[in-house]
Amino acid sequence: MLPFSFVEPFRATDFEAAGFEMCYLLDFVGPKNFSLELSQFIPSVIAFDHRQSTLARISHLGHCPSNLQLNIDTTKSSARAVFDYFSEKLTGTKPDSDMCENLLDQEDEERVLSVLKYIEDSDLRQWQLPNTKEFQTALRDERGKLNCVTNPLVFEQLLQLDVCNLLAREESLTHNRLEAAGKLVHRPFKIQLGRGTYGECLAIRADGNSKLSHEIGLELSQRSAAAGLRPIGAVVFLQRGLLKICLRTRDDKTNTAEIAKSYVVAEGGISMGPRMPVARSAAVTRGVKWHGLAPGGRWHLWKSHHNDTFTALLSSSCCYCCLRI
Repeated sequence: MLPFSFVEPFRATDFEAAGFEMCYLLDFVGPKNFSLELSQFIPSVIAFDHRQSTLARISHLGHCPSNLQLNIDTTKSSARAVFDYFSEKLTGTKPDSDMCENLLDQEDEERVLSVLKYIEDSDLRQWQLPNTKEFQTALRDERGKLNCVTNPLVFEQLLQLDVCNLLAREESLTHNRLEAAGKLVHRPFKIQLGRGTYGECLAIRADGNSKLSHEIGLELSQRSAAAGLRPIGAVVFLQRGLLKICLRTRDDKTNTAEIAKSYVVAEGGISMGPRMPVARSAAVTRGVKWHGLAPGGRWHLWKSHHNDTFTALLSSSCCYCCLRI
């Protein structure tokens, strides 16, 4: 089991000399023609995915060879599809949700099925189970262990995953992160989103604390609402040489994604949040200390609908910079 990264992705040729007889692609079919290229030198390639976007891509692959099996089911999570596949493969019959004695020990059965239900609730965006989002956050921390090369105990660890334990641990970690974030939220300043199109909210510069950007944003959103502004917190920090803006809210009726899409730089189809290169944004902060921005000073950021220009304006210092990305 090896994790796939879109930051530094595998290439099909990386596996050509490995001599694999079979390859399973779990929860994705790979970028572009990745699975098709694998099938050219691996006797059997079997992929599982549940995304509508993947289903739409299948037709672009053209004719699939007989040794490439694509299992795309948008009605169940990939995790559940894989579980059902190996259950059927082991028992020789099509299992129902209650028949997995032959695949798991009695003590593991209930625990694993509970984990699968929570994964499916999140993957299909159903959100019907209690605390699904908290479970998903806790499970995300386990993904770094999903590498059989660096972690030979990965399969035993996966069997031991427990919904109650994950939720309890996440509750404790969330409390600690919120407490730490509260200590970092000091001297916030007011910004206008889209030159006021999306209203005003509180923001803070949080370099060196990007791991707490979510919690800082939530704390800021509460303070922003209490100040009569939009219930949104904007956290600005440096990441890989770029200034990134993280928008968060505690208000269920506020959609920060809609705001971000107005001036977002997308990577791999995933919304990454508004960014600008530091070297080209130096003029934006020249002569102005972010944490020392005077009360009432405003920072405007919006994207022109006519080109790919991001514009930033610090009205308190009359500093203006037009950034073309």
